[in-house]
Amino acid sequence: MNAYVKNTDLYRCPTNPAARIADEQASCANTPEPRFMRGYFYYHAFFRVGGAPGSSEWWAGRGYGLRNIESPANALLVAENKDVYPDYGPWMSFFANWGAIGSNWGAKHRGSDRHSTIIFADGHAKYLPYERTCTQSAGTLNMWQYNPCNPNDITGGNPDIRWLNTFCYTLMNRIPCP
Repeated sequence: MNAYVKNTDLYRCPTNPAARIADEQASCANTPEPRFMRGYFYYHAFFRVGGAPGSSEWWAGRGYGLRNIESPANALLVAENKDVYPDYGPWMSFFANWGAIGSNWGAKHRGSDRHSTIIFADGHAKYLPYERTCTQSAGTLNMWQYNPCNPNDITGGNPDIRWLNTFCYTLMNRIPCP
């Protein structure tokens, strides 16, 4: 806790049934205390930093900030989820039949586990289908802040980060390119 966060319920979406699952469900022995329930995931495009591609600074996302975001109104930062991991991103597969409760991504509290309320870098929020996060919508970038049709644009080809398409490919059964 800190001076600004008085209650961990801030991290729990009140209408997301997945937010009733505590962190210890993740089976991580090193999950820090306090463990609490959450209903959101956060995303930072670690590759949009000043460090050399492939360096420890690049992988850690050091220096990532609003100045690195080309289109804040199109840059996904926070969204609802149903899994217990807070650091989702386009590198995580979409599993449509993740047990009896549907997929591992969407909250399904509004009738679909393929939609989510998304908070963007400019502060606005919108309820959208996840497919929209994968397609190019601001110039050549998608909401995950990379070009799904040419991910090497991010790094100049070193290292190859086509693995960022994992979520979109598993969700849509194709790479979301025109």
